[in-house]
Amino acid sequence: MKQTKPKTNVQLVRHIMDYSAVGALKQAFVIEALYQYSHQIIEDTTLWPQNSVVSQEAWQLCAHEVLDQLKGESK
Repeated sequence: MKQTKPKTNVQLVRHIMDYSAVGALKQAFVIEALYQYSHQIIEDTTLWPQNSVVSQEAWQLCAHEVLDQLKGESK
């Protein structure tokens, strides 16, 4: 059966999490990547340009939300 290319970000992430030659290890990899990147964003003290497509504050709020969800503290 031929797999179709994911059309949305949600479909892409679901595909990444569900289909792997290494099984659930890939899920652990994705979770660890989210954890590490979120910390990297929060700890970044470099000021972003004012004309960024996404503000630094919004990106950091996303990082905090991801970490809260990983800790099981989502609201």
